[in-house]
Amino acid sequence: MKAGLSLMLILSLFLGLSSSVFAEEIVTQTSNEKIESVQYFTQKENQVYSVQINEELKGNINDVLKSNPEVATELNTQIINNEISPMSIVRNPGWTYYLIREDFEYTGQSNFVMDVGPRTNETFLISVAKGKTLTKTSSTTVTGSLTIGGEAGLQSPIAKVISLQFTGSVTGTIQRTWGTTISFTGPAESSSYNSRNYYGGIQYDSLRAYVDITKVYQAFDAQGNNRGYVYDTPVNVYVDAVKVPKAIEWSVDVKY
Repeated sequence: MKAGLSLMLILSLFLGLSSSVFAEEIVTQTSNEKIESVQYFTQKENQVYSVQINEELKGNINDVLKSNPEVATELNTQIINNEISPMSIVRNPGWTYYLIREDFEYTGQSNFVMDVGPRTNETFLISVAKGKTLTKTSSTTVTGSLTIGGEAGLQSPIAKVISLQFTGSVTGTIQRTWGTTISFTGPAESSSYNSRNYYGGIQYDSLRAYVDITKVYQAFDAQGNNRGYVYDTPVNVYVDAVKVPKAIEWSVDVKY
């Protein structure tokens, strides 16, 4: 696992737009410059958002989303490294480069902790008497959602990539159904308890997830000819406080 980089958080478009949206040539920044803010056009109203990078918000996807709800709705969330220029490709003199999209790829995890809780959606399944075996008379389903910093259903590209990796869905939702063919047993005849109650619910594992972000540019030479795509060097970022849901079942023996 490669080490996580020092992060800063900006809000930007998930860029799948035509090059005409970007009217200006992208300005090159050297790798030793520290970016203070970044501007991007929005497709909806052709407005420009300039989001300042605050030192205390490095690597914290959640605080920026919560403190900028309107911008977060209009724009998606992206994390980039604080020391590496977001435009580090080698440029040909006189050429123009339009940022047309950003590719996101899950690359790994660290800081894994199992069963951090709290359990959610706890649901009673069935009660079985001592020495008995029963099946349910109807199905029961529980659902759970992946969260980042306690927030579920985030729609940023990074959140979707992480959700897809761990739940198989960009929504980050899982479910489990207990049907009518599953057998449940009660306490043994020799037990001092006379009944066993079964429950289903959602438990969580926590981790840090790593994602590569690759900027893709459309290049035009000095004569305006389309020279194809140019892929920037991937920037590896991480997102903390990822909680991955999993369905669980447990039982409690009781005396009535």
